[in-house]
Amino acid sequence: MNPASHYELVTLGDEGVLLDVRSGVFLALNRTATLVWQAHLAGDSEDQVAGMLSETFGLPAFRAARDVRRALDLDGQVVPEVPVDPCSYRAIGDGYALFWKDEPMLAVDTAGLRLRLLPQALVCEADALQYVRLMSPKLCSLQGLPVLHASAVADQGNAAIVFVGPSGAGKTTTAELFAEQGCRLVARDKLVLSFDGNRPLAIVDSEARLEAWSEKTARALARGQHECDCRELLDLAGGSRAPIAEVLFLAAERRAGSEIETHRLAPGKVMAGLFQGLFLGSPQPAPLRRHLEYAQTVAKHVPASEATVPDGRARLVAAVGRYRATRAAKRSSGAAPSQA
Repeated sequence: MNPASHYELVTLGDEGVLLDVRSGVFLALNRTATLVWQAHLAGDSEDQVAGMLSETFGLPAFRAARDVRRALDLDGQVVPEVPVDPCSYRAIGDGYALFWKDEPMLAVDTAGLRLRLLPQALVCEADALQYVRLMSPKLCSLQGLPVLHASAVADQGNAAIVFVGPSGAGKTTTAELFAEQGCRLVARDKLVLSFDGNRPLAIVDSEARLEAWSEKTARALARGQHECDCRELLDLAGGSRAPIAEVLFLAAERRAGSEIETHRLAPGKVMAGLFQGLFLGSPQPAPLRRHLEYAQTVAKHVPASEATVPDGRARLVAAVGRYRATRAAKRSSGAAPSQA
């Protein structure tokens, strides 16, 4: 078996992300593991890779061999946890379908252009809207529009701050408090991305237009229209744009203190976190690789940090004000935002 046909390794600096294009499972790799996989995918044997490690780091042969075995043993790695959810998205026939509690509700072709309500899915408008909302970022992905599960605001100078994290991390609350203090709210949950060359951009009004399309489509489906044209979603790419200036990773377990504190993340972790946050419309190797490249581009060109934010609205409101003031002072002085 040629491992290069089953895995994609994307690097940034000394680190990388390894993607199994058959399953979509991915891992953030440190410097040593990245070197091991680069050599392994190039066709080197384990003994050759161990010899390279031993020479590069001055390791005893037995330790280098052990490190190679550990790096290549994917069964022993911790992979990203997939949350249990009544909703799932699977290949079906000549496209993909949204399932609710194992019942298929909506189906789409592989290009993301035609959305169908399946015969067994007798739904009211509220249910239809819920299903279309879940399906809409995947439709965008199938049409070549990357959508990140994130909240975002545009601060002074139209620079976007993006908040990434799992559900319950506080992304929307944090973005809304930034908006209350003068920022423009760009996205609460779904951020459509664009790229000007290698420059990552946030499409500012895309979430509102995506919601309007979802509401219109849900009404049509609930009233008996069994198929809808999705090509209108391509118009999302034409919205106003804001350059992404900063990405902050949030987590519910990191709510503490009285300030917004940031710590720069290693490149591999940034790429893995962004890749995990991108909505995938297809599990096929080509789109998986394309989304990993999106993550690499953002990680390469935008500062990304793990953020600790205060717990409680009053403390967070005050911390947001101080954080914005610090950013503005650094921008006016020409200094790049520093990270702890």
